[in-house]
Amino acid sequence: MIVIKTTEEEIIKRLKLRKRLDDDINVIKHRFKIYHEQTQPVVDYYKKQKKNIKFIDGNGSIEEVYERILKALK
Repeated sequence: MIVIKTTEEEIIKRLKLRKRLDDDINVIKHRFKIYHEQTQPVVDYYKKQKKNIKFIDGNGSIEEVYERILKALK
């Protein structure tokens, strides 16, 4: 499992830059709510099971994050 970590502020900033119609602040907040209710518990479960989880720093350029993901997969 790969988890890309960054702040909610950074995510909001990036989503606003791409200017999709559905990237309204209320929609974004709803996505965060779903993440915290549904995805985070799965991550926590696998963490407790000592499964191989790679946490990737999601800050930086697309290329930098991509390289971190590739490195984690090796």
